[in-house]
Amino acid sequence: MKRFVVLSDLHAHPWSAFAWGDGLGNTRLRRSLDVLDASLERAQADNIPWFFIGDLVHTAGYAINTVLSGITEIFLRYHGVTKVAVWGNHDARGVGGKITVDQTVFGALYQHVTLLDPSILSEPVIVDGIQVAGAGFQPRVSLLDEVPRAEIGLYHQTVIGSTVPNGFVLDEDGLDPQLLLSRHRLSIVGDIHHPQQIDAPPGQGILIPGSPEHHNFGDKGEHGWWVVTLPDEKEHSDDCSLGLAAAAGCDCAAGVPDINLEFVPGGSPEFRTVNTPADAASDGHFYRVRTVRKGETLPDNVTAIAPTPTTIEHRDVLQGASETEHILQAWLKTQPPPKGEDPTAYLAAGRELLVAQNIPRMRDMRLTELHLHNFCSFADQPMTIKPGVWFIGGQGRDYPSNGAGKSTLIGESLYWLLFGQTTKGLSADEVIRWGESACFVTATILIAAAEDEDGYLMVTRRRDKDGYTLSVVQDSTPWEAESVHAMTTKLGAYLGITPDIFQSLAYFSQEKLLLFSSATDGERKNVLADLIGLRAYQDAATAATTQWTTQVNKQITLAARLELLGEHICTLEDTARGYATQTLQWDQAQAGVVQQAQASCFQATTTADELIEATEARIARLVRWADEAITRRRVYLDTTRATVTTDIRVAAAQESCAAVVAAQERLKAYEVSIVAANFASVDAARQAIKGLTRQQAELVEVEKNCTAVSDGRRALEQMLHKVRTERDVLDEAARQGVDAFTVAKKTLEAGKC
Repeated sequence: MKRFVVLSDLHAHPWSAFAWGDGLGNTRLRRSLDVLDASLERAQADNIPWFFIGDLVHTAGYAINTVLSGITEIFLRYHGVTKVAVWGNHDARGVGGKITVDQTVFGALYQHVTLLDPSILSEPVIVDGIQVAGAGFQPRVSLLDEVPRAEIGLYHQTVIGSTVPNGFVLDEDGLDPQLLLSRHRLSIVGDIHHPQQIDAPPGQGILIPGSPEHHNFGDKGEHGWWVVTLPDEKEHSDDCSLGLAAAAGCDCAAGVPDINLEFVPGGSPEFRTVNTPADAASDGHFYRVRTVRKGETLPDNVTAIAPTPTTIEHRDVLQGASETEHILQAWLKTQPPPKGEDPTAYLAAGRELLVAQNIPRMRDMRLTELHLHNFCSFADQPMTIKPGVWFIGGQGRDYPSNGAGKSTLIGESLYWLLFGQTTKGLSADEVIRWGESACFVTATILIAAAEDEDGYLMVTRRRDKDGYTLSVVQDSTPWEAESVHAMTTKLGAYLGITPDIFQSLAYFSQEKLLLFSSATDGERKNVLADLIGLRAYQDAATAATTQWTTQVNKQITLAARLELLGEHICTLEDTARGYATQTLQWDQAQAGVVQQAQASCFQATTTADELIEATEARIARLVRWADEAITRRRVYLDTTRATVTTDIRVAAAQESCAAVVAAQERLKAYEVSIVAANFASVDAARQAIKGLTRQQAELVEVEKNCTAVSDGRRALEQMLHKVRTERDVLDEAARQGVDAFTVAKKTLEAGKC
């Protein structure tokens, strides 16, 4: 069993009709993004892939920044969901030939989705075990012949035999259902907003999922998205094709399991048409009414098909007004100031604002010639425009009417000529015909003069490898400007035309026509105000009303502040009196505290004097004890030194005397031996020699004893030196003790002071 989520024809856009808020805060855009989020959340929760069948955005071939950022944020949030898509006709911006991915909004979203198209993938892709193939929208059905066979086929085209909400059957210029059935087990086709299924044999299907929400009046029924379940196909033996299924044990006769389609409502409001405002309910749906009687008001969720009597009355009042004063007077009549307010103040403010804004006056002019060269889909198209009503029919190369270049021929080319870009924001190389390196648009404009003869203005804007140029020649005299931007500004100021005025007066694009048809009565009134050049005066009157209201609000605010200030002053006075009473109490309490502190200081001073006297007496005793201790130590050290010295001398003298006596005795013995050196016999000589050797040994021993006595004397002297050093250390310690007692005494005396 294979499952996946299907969503189609989202048309994410910040619509102005029946919507509130700007950017991502636009209520209808937010609702579309919520549907996108819900479908991806379901795919993530069920761990199944997500298939999108075209028309992700509404603006043909490009995405508004806020829309693209909202979609990208949602795609990133569900980055773990496998996403497969084909582009729709609103996602693409072709110029008549075969559409490629770089001409679609998916060129900026390719890292988030797997995009199906034979130009990208020549073989089916396998997604969670599901074999999928398909193609995005193309201006000719024949361009879809390269789509490979697969279990699931995704397309964005019309299907022959499909119906629109009013029951009209589309019986030509679409995909052949038999071709789809021969290619795929299930074909899912976007483009038609009305959800439906095309008849198919058991086990197969052609699903047109429709848009997930109502987008305009004419949409009917419930809209939403789908969860598709494909039962596993049964395997058959070759005997089945021979009619021997029963013998082969195959249950072919039991039938092929059908594809399960779960519909998930999108929950969007419906667009309904009723007869009167009373038929419209406050139930969250959007209404348009056929008849509005005078005095009836329209709620926010209701618009009128025909102009209301009030709108007609305002139009009649404004018709024929040309001078500034007349227009201001007429506008005050259609939108009078609040009851009781002086209208002259509004008139004065309006005049000041109109002067400050320097509102341009549009010249009386007529387009007489237009020449397009390599501009968008036109190779070279000169055209002479004579007075009267012209009808331009489309005959596209690949598709009748749509994409033929009707809008480009008049509206987009003139807009680019005057302002440097198209109404869709295309500029630079994007307007150059495919395969060419340069393009230009030239227009000849007849300027009507009040007194002198009419003049001509020839305007040429060119784009080539060297960049932009804009030249203006007025009656054979070329204009001069510092830059292309400066020349564009100068031309607009001379003609008295702005991009907004041009789009309202000279060119009504398809998108704006759809918005106008679904706009509220107030929004249509604003567009009509642009058409007759009244928007500037309307803005001025609104600004004057705002200023007047601001001044009145300031006056009311100041009066309220004065009242609050008076109450605050009274409160401050009461607080000040309380502070004076508290100050007196504090002074009295402070006097008592000071008196008590003085008594405590006197007592503390007396105690300190007594403590100092006791401390001085103690220090004196300590000094006396230290002196006595030092004196005793000195006497002891002197006595010890004398005793040690005497002992050392006596011991040394005794050792020296004994050594001397012993030496003298030995010398005398040597002398006797020498005197008796006259030997009587050989034996006597031998005895004398032996005695001499013995005496020599004794002499060596005496020398060793003398050396030992000298070493002992040196050791005694070192001991004496050590005793003297210890006595000096004790003397120094005694002196430091005396100094410490002196410092302590001085510190106590300083504390007393």
